[in-house]
Amino acid sequence: MKLANLLEHLLTLERSLATALRTAGERHRLDHDVYYQCHAFARSADARAARLEPLARPNEGRDEWDSPVIEGSDDLLEELRALALALRGVALTWTMAEQAAKALRDPELLACASESVSDATSEADWFLTRIKTAAPQALTIE
Repeated sequence: MKLANLLEHLLTLERSLATALRTAGERHRLDHDVYYQCHAFARSADARAARLEPLARPNEGRDEWDSPVIEGSDDLLEELRALALALRGVALTWTMAEQAAKALRDPELLACASESVSDATSEADWFLTRIKTAAPQALTIE
């Protein structure tokens, strides 16, 4: 079933996102808001993965989905951009799962996916806001 592949992919995305967020937080620990938000969002990604784990059935086939690689950077603006894009990808993938849950009338998956879409979108929005405050200075001052 293709949904099983998607759910396994979501587990991979959430786990790699949590790792990337923790790494970014440590790399930018002097930017306190980034440090604390990255660690809070990493815990959120771990929680989403934990909620998804019982719903995801082990897939015996090959994973059809490519996992984007989140590359860290010492440049804060580039790091924020990469994390925002990763979170948007997670939110989009959860939206796909949410739509499948609606079609299958699976209330458990629907509840998990709906909450996860909302969480990931809110987290991506935080990064967008942080980019908007950091970009003018980072890109215009030499």
